[in-house]
Amino acid sequence: MTLRAVAVVDAVSSPAASASYTISLPPSKLAFITQPSDSTVSSAVAPAVSVALLDTYGNRVTTSTNTISLTLQQNGAAATLGGTTSAAAGSGAATFSNLIVNAAGSGYTLVANATGLPAAQSASFTVVPQMPSEQANPADGFVDSIGVQTHLSYTDTAYGNWSQVFAGLQSLGVRHIRDGLPTTSTFLGYFQQMAAAGIRCTCGFPLPNSLTAAQIGSFVQQTQNVEALEAPNECDGGTNCGGGGVTGVANVVAFLPVLTAASGLTQLPVVGPSFQTQLGYTSAGDIASSLNFNNLHIYFGEHNPGSQGWGEGDPEGNFYGSFGWWIDQGDLDAPGVPDMVTETGYMAYPTATQTGTIPESVEAAYTPRTLLLSYSRGIRRTFLYELVDEWNTTGYGLLANDFSAKPAFTAVKNLIATLQDPGASFTPGRLTYSISGNTNTLQHLLLQKRDGSYWLVLWLEQSSYDATNNVPTAVTPQNVSLSIGIGSAFGSLIQFDPTGNATNTRLGAGYTVPLTVSDQISIVQILPK
Repeated sequence: MTLRAVAVVDAVSSPAASASYTISLPPSKLAFITQPSDSTVSSAVAPAVSVALLDTYGNRVTTSTNTISLTLQQNGAAATLGGTTSAAAGSGAATFSNLIVNAAGSGYTLVANATGLPAAQSASFTVVPQMPSEQANPADGFVDSIGVQTHLSYTDTAYGNWSQVFAGLQSLGVRHIRDGLPTTSTFLGYFQQMAAAGIRCTCGFPLPNSLTAAQIGSFVQQTQNVEALEAPNECDGGTNCGGGGVTGVANVVAFLPVLTAASGLTQLPVVGPSFQTQLGYTSAGDIASSLNFNNLHIYFGEHNPGSQGWGEGDPEGNFYGSFGWWIDQGDLDAPGVPDMVTETGYMAYPTATQTGTIPESVEAAYTPRTLLLSYSRGIRRTFLYELVDEWNTTGYGLLANDFSAKPAFTAVKNLIATLQDPGASFTPGRLTYSISGNTNTLQHLLLQKRDGSYWLVLWLEQSSYDATNNVPTAVTPQNVSLSIGIGSAFGSLIQFDPTGNATNTRLGAGYTVPLTVSDQISIVQILPK
């Protein structure tokens, strides 16, 4: 405090005289000036906890060097506190930088004590168990892996209604189609319209084919939306590509130099030939030098996409019909070359009555899971077969022949809308989390968006259809607990249903939530704190 004395007489003031005095009051209480934060078992509580010595008026007593000690309580009961728990005050406060709690739990508080002073209690905090971390994938990378087959040249089918086809593509939200390279003005116009909407084409070619590399380059330039050149389709099947079988395979291999030359002119990657059988891949020989991507057509029939397959196995121990089996086949003609799945899908009807078909409600579960499993396998792009039923008797379309949306269309549309995150490239981080409980058949994919939020996709990879008796089979939901680490908070839970629709529920506070997972996908949003 500063005192000033001034003498005044007849309006004349004396010079001011002043002196400073330090009036020290003794400490009378303790106070936490840096509260403990939620922490992880066996890790130092951060930031470091600080306790100050205060006088009656709440001022820090900077001259005090009292020793301050800390103890731990959990819901009022004594608990074990590790680290340095006692320290002498400096400038009126003591800091504790390596406090450790070795048991997970909530309701923890610290109690500060100093001789002759009343104890002080901290705010409550939680200690979470140590958990593993997992590297996330970019959410938009997954969305960008999704494509759909179209047949724009089939003008005598539903594809003849271009305005409806284009509206369906935009509604679905895909950025990639698979179709033939257009060579006429009408179809070039359609492709230019898609280019303006951000929809690109992996474009293929029939055989026999007389196009030169220069002609291919010219049409690519006109379309404005070609992103890859695909070799002729399934040349080992039937009489395809001038004969089918080994003849068809030989013809497509003979056409590859044309695509290689066109690739050099256009700077576009080449997607190799697809085959129906193992014979196709073996008889093609090693064509890896001609390809940027191998080409797989994976159909699961009535089986779930995570099926282990059926029939005869291959030397790697994978069975026909499984992802593993088809990936093994691609390694026969192009070892070490990354894969694309240019066809996959299900023949679905409202109620399935024939071999090879499934109900539309089951397709709504299987189709998103196909995309998730394919991306998890490192497959660059997966094209669903196909956008719309060509006739009212076909069942592969995501849209019916009248362009009404099937449940699988709705499911994929909602999946894309939930996870899309366009923007500049970024490097995703790692999420600390764990899942406990009934995790049998539980599958997941961890994604992250550019805003730092994580999106954990969960589902049960089980069969939902009895192919022998042609009836759906109920999958019993499983209860699990999802725990996250310090620095994260739960956001929303998005759960899909058999109609393809998704329900959004806000999750509660804390670091652990109970979840019920089914064969329909669930997506948990996890936010940075």
